[in-house]
Amino acid sequence: MHMSKNEIPKIKPFPRLCPSCRERAVYPTVARYATKIAYEGKIYPVVVKRLKTPRCRRCQYIFPDLDAHDQITIEFLRQMNLLTPDEIRSRREALNLTQKQLASYLGIAEATLSRWETAGQIQQRSLDNLLRIFFAFPEVRRKLMKKQVAKLGLVADKELVGASA
Repeated sequence: MHMSKNEIPKIKPFPRLCPSCRERAVYPTVARYATKIAYEGKIYPVVVKRLKTPRCRRCQYIFPDLDAHDQITIEFLRQMNLLTPDEIRSRREALNLTQKQLASYLGIAEATLSRWETAGQIQQRSLDNLLRIFFAFPEVRRKLMKKQVAKLGLVADKELVGASA
């Protein structure tokens, strides 16, 4: 089905058909929800205390919609102490940077940064650390903006060699 760019996609009204029990008993609800998320080679439990999601009133089956998945991702980021999409976006905007500029300074694809800011992808811990360092330290920003990062390792190496002689 093709929609023009001015059309708004239609969302099925409630009640909806339950994919589990096949009854038309699915309504929006707020419920405690527990799941697991794979992140950097490990599985982590995530509990959302008040997840807004569709739920079957007959069999109690919960199946998170797109908004609920965003809530789950945000809760996971908080539990893992990673920057949330809003935190990344607001810090980038506070520095008057576009997504393209920040992505370039960090050495990542603009699409990757966009996914971080829309909860479409969770950033690796190492890149979360880089983001935090970039946002927190003006001298690091200046070096990254001037593409002087490669020189940092060389200067440090020369200092180490000189110190050990």
